[in-house]
Amino acid sequence: MTRHFTLLTLVSMAILAGALSLAACTQPASPTPTGPPAAAAKPYGNLTVGYTYSMNAGTLQSSGNIFAGLGAAMYESLTRTTPEGQTVPNIAERWEISPDGKTHTFYIRKGVKFHDGTDLTGADVKYSMERVIKPSSPVTDGEAAQWRARIESIEIKDDYTVVVRLKQPLFELLPGIEPQGYGGITAVYSKKYLEANGEDYLTTHPMGTGPWKFVKYIPDDRLELEAVEDHWREVPKFKNLTIRLILEGPTNVAMLKTGELDLSTVTPDAAPDVKAAGLRILPHDGASQFTYYMLYPGDQLDQLAIGDVRVRKAMSYAIDRKEMADKLFGGYAEPSAFMWARPTAYFWDSNVLKVDPYDTEQAKKLLAEAGYSNGFTTTIWDKGAGGSQISVLNAAISGYWRKIGVNAELLAGEYSTLSRMISPKLTKEAWNKTYPSISGVSNWQFERMVSSGRTGSSPLLSSINPARDELIDKVLLTKDPAEKKRFALEASRLSKEGYDVVSMVALKTIFVLGARVGEFKPIRGGAGWWGPAYATITHAK
Repeated sequence: MTRHFTLLTLVSMAILAGALSLAACTQPASPTPTGPPAAAAKPYGNLTVGYTYSMNAGTLQSSGNIFAGLGAAMYESLTRTTPEGQTVPNIAERWEISPDGKTHTFYIRKGVKFHDGTDLTGADVKYSMERVIKPSSPVTDGEAAQWRARIESIEIKDDYTVVVRLKQPLFELLPGIEPQGYGGITAVYSKKYLEANGEDYLTTHPMGTGPWKFVKYIPDDRLELEAVEDHWREVPKFKNLTIRLILEGPTNVAMLKTGELDLSTVTPDAAPDVKAAGLRILPHDGASQFTYYMLYPGDQLDQLAIGDVRVRKAMSYAIDRKEMADKLFGGYAEPSAFMWARPTAYFWDSNVLKVDPYDTEQAKKLLAEAGYSNGFTTTIWDKGAGGSQISVLNAAISGYWRKIGVNAELLAGEYSTLSRMISPKLTKEAWNKTYPSISGVSNWQFERMVSSGRTGSSPLLSSINPARDELIDKVLLTKDPAEKKRFALEASRLSKEGYDVVSMVALKTIFVLGARVGEFKPIRGGAGWWGPAYATITHAK
């Protein structure tokens, strides 16, 4: 996993499940073979990839940490995500949801082994789930709270059957079951290994069932892995995998050009340079969007200009998204309609979730209707502190808004300062400001809105919308696919038209492939989730 911009917002790691429209309550058996092909060649050679970051990479396990995404190379979950972005069985070869939606039964695949040679059983699955909801949970508070609110009990019916009983009906996978690229909340851990060694040891000596096993980790330098030659599902083509941790983007580019790296990502401004050097570029459907949040007191709408939805809509109409995608992102982006869903979502309807037009005259009209025909003054919180690419984007937004009479002043500062102003709820110092951000939200299926789009789910979201909240709840409680789709689409429409968070452009992940790399299949819409895709990398012919 990597960031799209060297100095921009880090992609969020707390990833929730992709939405499943379940027409029936039973998931069919996986077509995935139970072992590697008999004629598969043994892995050989070395593969080195670059991972850029701007702070201490921390441990290998902490959920929400920028390095946690790399754990997906070593771990597996009950389900997995294909390069096309689809959810398929994995450690769980199938599952059933009871008619009342309150019992989820997972049938565990036999023959899956941990890297120490021990068999994975239902006891490990139960232990891993309970690890999430225990008081001393190692995952983030938000993720743990979701599971605690839903799970009544976890039982082992036999060595390969796990029954999860819920407090309320849920007619799709429990949010958090899917891997989406990191070895945090979703991974299945060895009960025996963790009980014998403890959580602290796991952070420096990870051990899972994935196609790569741990060799060495040097903080702020590299992670070394080795292929599992008898992996049940997929044997990597390369024998050794080294993930280099690189602090600066220019260093990353230089190492790609000299051949020190076989694979990495670059920013749009660096793409022409590596392309001129003869390297292959693979622009990929990523999961990051450039958005801005409108900060206002949701229960005191008449106090500030931004509290009026017509004003927020006008500010959206003032943005030329096509120009931004082409000029500021070098064409490696496209106009975006909605923060919490993609066109691949099961409920997507482009006639409903439309990209806002660039229409300054309509924007001025909306401002006049709201009583601001002479404009007003607001503030853009520039968390890049004036010295990063995010600052360039903020300046562009300010210019767009100035054309409709909105004077948007840039306020440079650190993210930690803003965090104190918006948590647990907005302070007056944060009101009437906008907060641009680049963030990733996995495959942007409906569950992202469940955690982030409801009233009170985030201090960055100000609106109070009971109708939207009710529809969000109905999606999770509805079995019928047509009804589920209708509720999800309407909830999305209400959320979009509230203009609390406004999408501008969806970004591409720009992968650069070196001479030793043949094919590479990252997950569609996964913001470059590398972990699950490492084993797909082939040798160049």
